[in-house]
Amino acid sequence: GFYGMQILIVVFLVQFLHFDDTEALLTWGAFAMMIYTTPIIGGWIGDKFFGTRRTTMLGAIVLAIGYLLLALPMAEWFIFFSFGVIAVGNGLFKANPNNLLSQLYEDDPSKLDGAFTIYYMSINLGAFASQILTPIARLHWGWHLAFGISFIGLLIGIVNFIFMKKYLSHVGSKPDFEPLRIWRLLAILVGSFVVSIVIALIVWDVTVARYLVYAAAAMLILVFLYFIFVAREESDKARNLVAKIFNWIEAGIRKIVRPKVLYSLGERKGFVATLILTLQGLIFFVFYQQMSTSLTLFAMRNVNLDYFGFPLPPEQFQVLNPFWIFVLSPFLAVLYNKLGAQDKDFHIATKFAFGFIMLAVGFFIYGVSGHIDSGNVVSPWWLLAGYFFQSFGELLISGLGLAMVARFVAPHLRGLIMGGWLLTTGISQFFGSMVANVASIPDTVKGVTGMLPAGKQGALAQVPQQLAQTISGMDLGAFRYWLAGNPVVPEGLKQAPQHVQQSFENFSASVQQTLQQLPPVSQLPQPVQNTMTQLNQDFYSATMAQYTTLFLILGVVAVGVALISFGLVPLLKKLAAHVPAFAPEGAVLPEHERGEQIGGR
Repeated sequence: GFYGMQILIVVFLVQFLHFDDTEALLTWGAFAMMIYTTPIIGGWIGDKFFGTRRTTMLGAIVLAIGYLLLALPMAEWFIFFSFGVIAVGNGLFKANPNNLLSQLYEDDPSKLDGAFTIYYMSINLGAFASQILTPIARLHWGWHLAFGISFIGLLIGIVNFIFMKKYLSHVGSKPDFEPLRIWRLLAILVGSFVVSIVIALIVWDVTVARYLVYAAAAMLILVFLYFIFVAREESDKARNLVAKIFNWIEAGIRKIVRPKVLYSLGERKGFVATLILTLQGLIFFVFYQQMSTSLTLFAMRNVNLDYFGFPLPPEQFQVLNPFWIFVLSPFLAVLYNKLGAQDKDFHIATKFAFGFIMLAVGFFIYGVSGHIDSGNVVSPWWLLAGYFFQSFGELLISGLGLAMVARFVAPHLRGLIMGGWLLTTGISQFFGSMVANVASIPDTVKGVTGMLPAGKQGALAQVPQQLAQTISGMDLGAFRYWLAGNPVVPEGLKQAPQHVQQSFENFSASVQQTLQQLPPVSQLPQPVQNTMTQLNQDFYSATMAQYTTLFLILGVVAVGVALISFGLVPLLKKLAAHVPAFAPEGAVLPEHERGEQIGGR
């Protein structure tokens, strides 16, 4: 459900709601941030308030309702309310299945990486199916039916969860094994409605979202610092003046905070390792967000969308991500299990570092495509290759991020810390949209003309004045639709292919009226036709330069992060060596293990 919706959003905002690039990217970034921020609350609700299994089911139902609302043809404000419902439903749902899975393999850590890789593959199998279907549905039957596929997909998932719940009957948090309290259910439902409205208002105003990103990032760091430095059994020995000053500050904070639970040295080193890997994950998701932002707009403007005679929706390329993950996951799962059995498996920190190398290769492929292919439109095979390496990197970082939490964090805190990992995703989704804005394109012909070299900005002066005035204010997509000679009157549209009809219908009424008033391109004097064609080619050159430069810069940054990550591997190995082997939640530990394992709680 989620990925079927995600693949459409940026193009939906640009083509259906007619947002410019900057507005569309930041709106999606704010929406994605809320989608991934809310799970930290959903993790707590699952852990402490309603039960992990119950919250998983409830979140899926709320999420399905959000998709259904998005599938209804409503006003713009209602679309944003649908965004709010989706974010709340995802918040209730997202962190809890991960927690259930980690409990299933609690007694066999050697299978944990493989289990989460297969779990990640299953998510991407659903993503692959929905991302194949929703763009095709959008192209032939419109936006709302495409969003309806997300609702149907999640409905199938809910039914499956009901039939398979017997395999999860022995795992969950404490509230799962207690009688259902109706007042708690009602409290969650009322709270979900209120929070949906608040989120809709936040996504509507991206300025508010930007400040929330900064606040969320600060909160995430403070949570980790609390577990590492404040809630500990005893202060570290002060070997110098700096350490003494730090201990005095810590003592003052403790008088204010007064932690109820204290953590052992081994547990706190697990939190340090988790923090370092979480920061690496934050950087990774900035790269990941480019799939639904800059890479999708690059495909819309500078990739050949005619694939063996079949028109490809530009957002369809995002399906390559789940495709490659589905192909690669079984091999990695087998490799992890084989290496683990031989005690030769790479440390998770090493896998993270290799993941950034894969990301760098992917973005270098995107970046050089425009310099190697002739013309201003590149072959879709470049994206096929780039997505391979980007997806490989994702498996090594995001796919193992969940296993990292299961390995380094005690069971009773996993829902909260997994929510923190997902909060990291949300923060970086907005940062990723800000990065994509570096290559954003103005939404009018006049605006794009301003991007051209000085000698080419006066091209519109070479056409009749009235025609030039009309064209300069046109949306870039509408200009290219007209320049391609597509029909604009009902009689011609009836005979046109379905995707051409849909393209025309996506324009607003005022844009359609403008197109109908323009003379057909074939009736213009040949010099004017030549000027229009050259201007369009110049636009392609300008957008190509914007996107490929961004991708090359991201490739260089990924190499830098990979080198830093390799440098951190020895430290992370040292930290991991002190992390205790946590017992499953609710288990009674032997007396001699309790001090080290649970810090005297």
